[in-house]
Amino acid sequence: MSHMADIEHEFKSLEAIHLAAERLGGTLREANTYKWYGRYMGDHPLPEGITKEQLGKCDWAISFPNAEYEIGILDNHDGTYRVLWDFWSGGHLQNAVGKDGVDFIRAYEIEQTTLLGIENGYSVDLTELTEGEYAGWTAVDLEAYV
Repeated sequence: MSHMADIEHEFKSLEAIHLAAERLGGTLREANTYKWYGRYMGDHPLPEGITKEQLGKCDWAISFPNAEYEIGILDNHDGTYRVLWDFWSGGHLQNAVGKDGVDFIRAYEIEQTTLLGIENGYSVDLTELTEGEYAGWTAVDLEAYV
């Protein structure tokens, strides 16, 4: 069955998307299509602004080990990216990215914050509490080390 949805978040960095995919064990690649159920069954509403003909089409795809389906990344051409996926349990993506993509969102935010910190001259230290849970990060001014 097809259960297409957006991962509800504002994604502004393809580099952070790439790093988030790697953090969760996935691989981002340029692609025209991503794997999903393959046809729209009408059993779940389409994501807003997406037609049946657009399903499965993308600019990049993320694959994960042990997941049959993939995530599709669409360039909105406005500095943001749309992240689409078929969350049907048989595709096993939820195991990789969490319910509603919450693990992917968390990994993206960690990577985006790290990239922005480094870009602004900070060193970022991420403290891991337990596997999959992050306490957060501390930014330390790099000039103190010069």
